[in-house]
Amino acid sequence: MTMSQNDHILPRNAGEIRACLQAMSLAIPTNIGPNEQVMLKSVSYGRADLQKKVDDALAVYNQTADAEAAFHKMVGQRNEAEPGVAEMIDYFLTYLQNRFSKTDPVLEKFGFRARKDASLTVEQKAEKVQKMRQTRQKNHTMGTRQKQALDRSGAPPPAEPGKGPQV
Repeated sequence: MTMSQNDHILPRNAGEIRACLQAMSLAIPTNIGPNEQVMLKSVSYGRADLQKKVDDALAVYNQTADAEAAFHKMVGQRNEAEPGVAEMIDYFLTYLQNRFSKTDPVLEKFGFRARKDASLTVEQKAEKVQKMRQTRQKNHTMGTRQKQALDRSGAPPPAEPGKGPQV
């Protein structure tokens, strides 16, 4: 006979363990005699000691469940407050950008990233083009316009001396 997953009699998760500990705590005083000894892993427990052991374990599970409930309550409160807080932060950022500028490093003191000035100088643009040309020459690659010109003319690209065809 094979057992299905639902045939387990031991609790399988924290909620089931907590419910089991609660039931054990309630059942021990009525079903275990005052002088009766219970052996658990070669350790003998009287009813009072067993009750304390179960109650201590149950306290941990109850504290965890209470903390989890409080956590979820606080997360709910944070999620409710988030749109208003995000709006306030947005308005404050707008104020700071108007007072200083969008690229001023002082924004970082308030926890915002300053925008980088995206415009390149003439020298930077020339350097960028030169680097691109050097890279293409080194890698034997062509730009989009060069490829389009080859497609229109139908001529194969000139082979470099000492180099085979590029694949």
